Amino acid sequence: MSTGLNASTIAGIIETLLGREVTVKNGPAGKGPNALIAVYASPDKPVAACVGCSIQFASYAAAALSLVPREVAEGDIRAGKLSDVLDENFREVMNVFGGILSSPGHRVVLDRITGSGEAPDEISKMLSESSPVSFEVEVEGYGKGLISLAA
Repeated sequence: MSTGLNASTIAGIIETLLGREVTVKNGPAGKGPNALIAVYASPDKPVAACVGCSIQFASYAAAALSLVPREVAEGDIRAGKLSDVLDENFREVMNVFGGILSSPGHRVVLDRITGSGEAPDEISKMLSESSPVSFEVEVEGYGKGLISLAA
């Protein structure tokens, strides 16, 4: 995983993408959120990194990306899954995270997004055993959610 991965770095990248203020704090230690898991691949590894996301982070970030009303995001949170519109936006958000997870000589790209119940054991282990870095992210005008990054 790239060095310098901290709350300030995460906030800067998400703020730039969403065009609004984002507050990022260190999240809880241990197993992170994994309602949705973005899986990243590199030329030498089919599973090079993962980002686990709470449904709250996924919904709020996806909605903020194209100014979808907060109520739509909250409906997806209640449903426990992303609608087609927010799913597409969430994929864009996770695509940007590929840059955060890349390092010189080790580029990773978004391969797929899976639900936690559909994730292969290798991916679940990566997010639970590799001491992922977790963050609480609050998107201005939307709400809070959690992410964890593992490589």
